[in-house]
Amino acid sequence: MSDSLEDNLRRILQEVVCAELQETLAPLLAQFDNAEGRGHGPTGKQVFLMPEEAAAFARVQPTTVRAWVSRGELPGHYAGRHLRIRRDELVEYMRRGRKASAAHHDSQRINEILGEEP
Repeated sequence: MSDSLEDNLRRILQEVVCAELQETLAPLLAQFDNAEGRGHGPTGKQVFLMPEEAAAFARVQPTTVRAWVSRGELPGHYAGRHLRIRRDELVEYMRRGRKASAAHHDSQRINEILGEEP
């Protein structure tokens, strides 16, 4: 197996495992969300996260969060050129899971790697 193919397959597997972990952790996220007032801070205002903060919260890389936004899976909000993610929208996205989107994206990537047409 070539290094490139092996690296791509490893990355795809990591994304799938990450999605499964997020689904498994959904009950814990719900507890956190309830404790924090559904994505709002102590003053009742919405909480906006930088991509790095959102990535840490979702346990993914910041590039993954940016990809979710660029694909339209997760709403992104801009303050000038700076991307921000609302915490309540991120929690909802994680609750919904990325099943359909991830399955489609993973299927496309596997076809690309194998050189097959969709």
